[in-house]
Amino acid sequence: MRTQVEERFSEFFEKWVCQLEQLQQQLLKLSEETLQTEAELQALVSKVTNLHKEYYTVKWAAAREDVLAFFCPVWSSPLENAYNWVTGWKPSMLFQLIGSLRKTRLAQDIEGCFGCAEPIAVCGVLGCYLHGSDQAKAMGEEKM
Repeated sequence: MRTQVEERFSEFFEKWVCQLEQLQQQLLKLSEETLQTEAELQALVSKVTNLHKEYYTVKWAAAREDVLAFFCPVWSSPLENAYNWVTGWKPSMLFQLIGSLRKTRLAQDIEGCFGCAEPIAVCGVLGCYLHGSDQAKAMGEEKM
């Protein structure tokens, strides 16, 4: 049984995510245009910032009413709640961590290849990541 605070925040959270997705689409669309103005970009960034401020203001106000609702949030899956209680973090964070580590490693490898500045070397390194092939890595090293 959900409390009134959980119900209200759950509804707010769903609307907030929809608004955030709409703003993200607007930002992506504007970034693809070649004739965007600084004012347009600044206005959208301001909307995103205000949306995040609103989220934390509403969350803080709801937590003041019923803090226990935020220890086991109804907007998270039961599996995420269980992992959050046991380990202190959500399982989906693992995917973000792996992705950022992979990007960092890829950037370091590409940076190491830029001594030659040949596209084939960069393709060789990218091939290693995309296909896991030692042959692609060797091909990139040969061209250096």
